[in-house]
Amino acid sequence: MSNAFKKFIREYMILRLTIVIFFLAGSSAILASDPEPDIIGASEGMKLYRIPLTNPTDSLEYDFYILKIDPDYYEFDLLAAIEIDSVPRTPSLWCSEFGYDLCFNAGMYAADEITPLGFCKSNGHILNSRINYHKAVLAFDPMNDSVPTVKIINRGCENLDSVENHYRSMVQSVRMLGCSGGNVWKQSNKRHSILAVATDSEGLVSVLFSQAPLSVYDFINNTNALDFGFDEMIYLEGSIPASLYVNTDDFRFSISGAAEDLWPLRISGSGLNRLPNVIAVRKKEGGK
Repeated sequence: MSNAFKKFIREYMILRLTIVIFFLAGSSAILASDPEPDIIGASEGMKLYRIPLTNPTDSLEYDFYILKIDPDYYEFDLLAAIEIDSVPRTPSLWCSEFGYDLCFNAGMYAADEITPLGFCKSNGHILNSRINYHKAVLAFDPMNDSVPTVKIINRGCENLDSVENHYRSMVQSVRMLGCSGGNVWKQSNKRHSILAVATDSEGLVSVLFSQAPLSVYDFINNTNALDFGFDEMIYLEGSIPASLYVNTDDFRFSISGAAEDLWPLRISGSGLNRLPNVIAVRKKEGGK
């Protein structure tokens, strides 16, 4: 082997090592920064965290919100306009009119802007019987104590039929994690605000929100890097319709999606989106 060829091989290996180091540094930027969560709202059985993050893909600095809810203290219900009067409402009106402490999107909806996009039932009433190709179902309002109060069914790992009869309310949408907890999305140039729900081994339910426009791939990676121990995660809504509204005796919070081309001009939510279906949450009678 000539000296020139040896030199070429050595320089090529150095270049490859440099690329690997650069990639690892970029992909672990969130972990390296070790962000400190701020509790910006709390009530019995509920905490709202704001976490400053930097997205490794585009170096976008943004606030990530996690609302952790203990279902021992709160009940979850589905409110659907199609079942009531076919009139979408703002999140604040959904809560005030029907007596709930908070609400957020109950998944995506069809072109008629009122019908749930996938399989959906509310308090035992089937609102859409069609089970589409989406592989996640958020189930709540259980019929007995033998199952978790809120469960995300990953249809890639679990049969929906074995669980469906245990819950009165269910919303089908898109899964975000695989059976081993990994990211099942591919990177995309599409970026928008995102609202998702996650569950963990402690039985807590977390509503996840990024108003900053991210790809779903980055959203999942950034969430996993925080190591909150989420075992399942379901995508519920994106872009401008994504909404989270909280109004308890202890704190208020409202945020909605932002248009990518206007970011970051719209930095706070006002609950002005009119939503056809919401998951509404309120304190159980008598507390825990």
